[in-house]
Amino acid sequence: MIKSRAVLAGSLLVFAGAASAEIAITPTLASDYDFRGISQTNGDPAFQLGVTYTGETGMYLGLWGSNVDFPVTAGEANAKTEIDVYAGYAGGDAKEGWGYDVGAIYYSYPNQGKANYPEFYTGVSKGAFSAKLWYSWNFANSGDTAYYADLNLNMPAGDVFSVLFHMGYSAGEYWTAEKPGRLGKYMDWSLGFGATVKDVTMAVKYVDGSDLNVNFPRNLGRIVFSLSTTLSSGE
Repeated sequence: MIKSRAVLAGSLLVFAGAASAEIAITPTLASDYDFRGISQTNGDPAFQLGVTYTGETGMYLGLWGSNVDFPVTAGEANAKTEIDVYAGYAGGDAKEGWGYDVGAIYYSYPNQGKANYPEFYTGVSKGAFSAKLWYSWNFANSGDTAYYADLNLNMPAGDVFSVLFHMGYSAGEYWTAEKPGRLGKYMDWSLGFGATVKDVTMAVKYVDGSDLNVNFPRNLGRIVFSLSTTLSSGE
């Protein structure tokens, strides 16, 4: 999930033991905006920008945006932009290699406000592994609950490369209710590698959300490429 990277930017600054408040700006170019195995840009490229302020205590606040392209029914506006606001608290012990993160995020779509909704999250990390649980009582402004659990691996393979693995599970009323358009609970996963040179990170992943209970070709197995950098006031 690309949005989680924006939230992660704040928690990583804290985990690194920032001695003072910092502002991090992260622009990203991606071949596809993948959200829990589902393309948010109809398989087209995305430009994304995140800004995170992290305080000395571990509190953080951020803003994240991306272009989107959702399928819509007749008479509805097609969302073109997503803007999210998030806040939380992250901490841990860098020497011991563990961390934690709790917070909330609000997803908004300025020209299609019907889909706006909040979500809470809590996560832990140890070494190369991290896990997170996300919960919303009003997912996609549907009035139904939903949760998402994910497990991630970011394993260094030398000074530049790293192995990336992700597995997530979507469930709750939103996915299982007997209503038109509901897809059923499902699992998504991705496997790939990343490379970081100076402040630039490149990632290539195979993403699969193909056990969705719907004929939705843009969500079948696909390659997603991204290029990003983070500019920090603490550098």
